[in-house]
Amino acid sequence: MFLEADTSFIRWATETSFLPAREKERMLLILTAGYIELLANCLAKERNLPEFKSLHQAIEKLRDLDLIDTELHELLHWLRDLRNRAAHEPFFRLQPEDVKHLPSYWSDPQYLEHACKGICGSLWNRHAATFDKVFGNLPRA
Repeated sequence: MFLEADTSFIRWATETSFLPAREKERMLLILTAGYIELLANCLAKERNLPEFKSLHQAIEKLRDLDLIDTELHELLHWLRDLRNRAAHEPFFRLQPEDVKHLPSYWSDPQYLEHACKGICGSLWNRHAATFDKVFGNLPRA
């Protein structure tokens, strides 16, 4: 499935490409985690569930409801853990050991942007029909 050029996901992916390099890792992780939480709450709303209180709760509930598989569950927790470090460490920098367990095409810190977009894209593609309903009526950029 190909995404239209003006979908919410594509707009988010384009916007994150222009983050300043000096703080790109920190900002990219915080923005990606926020976007994942937004998507998770869209899935909750569609199923008449209460809004999630945290990203951890969202990830666990998505797995409990079989809305994500084990691989995506682990990637989302990895992202959440890094986001927490990025938000709370004053001099956060991604280290090679932070990405060594990722698939080989993301296992270098320089590919953090690709990993974040791949994780978001995976969640989006699994639930594209839901997200298209929610975000499809947004004004075009």
